[in-house]
Amino acid sequence: MFARAHVALAVAVAVTVALVTSVGPGVMASAASPPVVAPAVWPTPQQQSNRADGFPVPTTVGLVTGAGTDQSAVQVVKQVLTSAGATRIVSATDQQPAPDAPVDVWVGGPSENGASAAALASLRIPGPAGLSAEGYVLGIGRDSSDQARVVLSGVDATGTFYAAQTLRQLVVPVAGREWLPGIAVRDWPTTPLRGVIEGFYGPPWSTADRLSQFGVITVHVHPRTSSTNIAPTGTATASCVEGDGAYPQFDPKYAIDGDLSTRWSSCYDDNAWLQVQLPGPATIGKVVVHWEAAYGKAYKIETSTDGATWTAAAAVTNGDGGTNIVYLDGAPSAAYVRMQGVARATQYGFSIYELQVYPTA
Repeated sequence: MFARAHVALAVAVAVTVALVTSVGPGVMASAASPPVVAPAVWPTPQQQSNRADGFPVPTTVGLVTGAGTDQSAVQVVKQVLTSAGATRIVSATDQQPAPDAPVDVWVGGPSENGASAAALASLRIPGPAGLSAEGYVLGIGRDSSDQARVVLSGVDATGTFYAAQTLRQLVVPVAGREWLPGIAVRDWPTTPLRGVIEGFYGPPWSTADRLSQFGVITVHVHPRTSSTNIAPTGTATASCVEGDGAYPQFDPKYAIDGDLSTRWSSCYDDNAWLQVQLPGPATIGKVVVHWEAAYGKAYKIETSTDGATWTAAAAVTNGDGGTNIVYLDGAPSAAYVRMQGVARATQYGFSIYELQVYPTA
């Protein structure tokens, strides 16, 4: 009996070693994965189910998008992955096989990405059908073949963007690596408005914060917007650039180049501005500002038909950096869009990774 016990122990050890060493680099087999608890998400999702099949973020990640996938959401997802340790993102369309990567990520709901429904189903997670506008499903886990998957599936492009903001909050450090916990999230708005500026995915506002909005901004139901950012088709100029031209890497053109690793940086002036001249007039529904650490505490989004006479379409009085979505009051027709600074949050200038302009759908 003693001898049989030793044989059984040896077999158990061999099986354990095989489980740990038989998978490729970057992702450990689920049987060896320690439990990872999902952190609290703000705003609290309507439904959240924790799973036990989380995984570390590897250096190589596959990214599957569709022709209609919201590009703001894609940029946020790429930021999350690279910040978590991914150094190579292999892209594929929804018409191609998913990349052969330790972790694959699908961005976009059924109206944006034709492959996301099957990816969600492989995780045994229902899709977003039946959710209200701006709702989304976010699934993280492993399929039946132990492939690690992340799926962000919005009812619409705005919902997918909110899923990306939730993903940003779910990265967890474990033993020197960044992990994504196994989770299924279903969320949707309980009111027809989310607010003029989505400072929404950050610390909860205090009563004083909420009261400060009254009398400052008139809120209307925001228009449905296209998923296409038209700023890169225009020309960017600014009131000033940090160093008066000594730093060409801060040129205004880098705020509309579609690259979140480049930026415009202004001189140290509260009244500094950055504007985009569009190829022609467009009805503008929203502007998305991706701030660097030197963000605007207060600023206005202004529009113009001629570049000379400007109209304030939205005002932000309590900016908190990060990614701001600003819906424009009345969806004005404009050939120029401008971020007009009012107050800097730091001693430095205003610094913007991307100023994105979205017309109405």
